[in-house]
Amino acid sequence: MSTIVIDTCAGEEQGREALAAAAIASLDLDVQMVVVGDEDLISPLLDGLAHDAERLRVVHAADPLPNDIDPRKL
Repeated sequence: MSTIVIDTCAGEEQGREALAAAAIASLDLDVQMVVVGDEDLISPLLDGLAHDAERLRVVHAADPLPNDIDPRKL
């Protein structure tokens, strides 16, 4: 089974759209979804979304990178 990792620390609506997409994918695709971000923000949002808890995992990351840092240079 393939794994897809999604960063929910940034993007539209503070990652809500990415989280919703991951929830849908966990139901519709044969993949393991991993969402990375602040677990305290993700968990309540995820509670309101239909998802497969066996296929969607949250990895806590409390410190998002500032916008002026190029992650390719870390």
